[in-house]
Amino acid sequence: MDLSVSFRHPNATDLPKINRLYRREYGDAYPYQLREDDLVSGIAFVAVAHGEVVGCARAIRPNPATPVFLFGGMIVDPPHRRHHIAKALTDLRFDAVTRAGARVVATEPVCCQPSRASQRNMIGNGFVPLGILPAKYPDIKPETLGDQPESLTFAIRWLAGDVSVEGRQLHLDDRLLHLLHETSASLSASADGSRRMCGLMPAPEHHEPMRGTRADGSAFVDVPANWPESSAAIAEFERNGYVACAFLPGLGLTDCGERHDFVRLVHARGRRVRFEHVHVTEHLVPFKEYLAERCGE
Repeated sequence: MDLSVSFRHPNATDLPKINRLYRREYGDAYPYQLREDDLVSGIAFVAVAHGEVVGCARAIRPNPATPVFLFGGMIVDPPHRRHHIAKALTDLRFDAVTRAGARVVATEPVCCQPSRASQRNMIGNGFVPLGILPAKYPDIKPETLGDQPESLTFAIRWLAGDVSVEGRQLHLDDRLLHLLHETSASLSASADGSRRMCGLMPAPEHHEPMRGTRADGSAFVDVPANWPESSAAIAEFERNGYVACAFLPGLGLTDCGERHDFVRLVHARGRRVRFEHVHVTEHLVPFKEYLAERCGE
């Protein structure tokens, strides 16, 4: 670590400098720039070198009822990369969310980098890749992607005292169970079916597409995976143009306070994805091939 780099929480005067980093990386039309409200809605850190902001990373808690945090917004100015700044920002976020009661951390590294640097950074920090979110964010790197929204990977890290699916039974068909095993054999093995869920299966959770100037992003739905009717619910979405794209272990919460697992599906009807622009690590090659067969060009 360069001793001239320091870390702190950002303030409003940092916003133009942070957003300039995002525009340099993702293009001048990058639409997801930070606002002042974002600084108080989660946890954020900036890296500062010689008085200039050279890096930023955030963590948010999407659902206050669950001990799940989402890491995002990681950016480091190219001249300052390979100096362990990304790792330091990640360590600071882990410390902060642990103090805030996190048991699970999720992250969505980008797929537009042929180097897969963001994905490898997260794997090096203990995250397990569990899927791909095709064409989620529009208006990113149009010089490379054209009108195709940027795809992301999905990864999880369990913190101290938490273990994957904790023996919950996964009611999935053999095709999806095989895909889970190919993606994460250890996660597949932990779903031994010894635990039954209380109560009725919760309703699927829908995620509306992000709107863009060139094209809209994909719509997604999270289907609970631990009830006998889960497999039929997934099959019904598949008949309506959805494709399984990620496993989300432990991110759901039942009415009686038990955590449960989801399968996330992307609405692929009418959308064909150019998967040559979707760069993933070897862990997710089975998922990429699975998706390319069903929604690739």
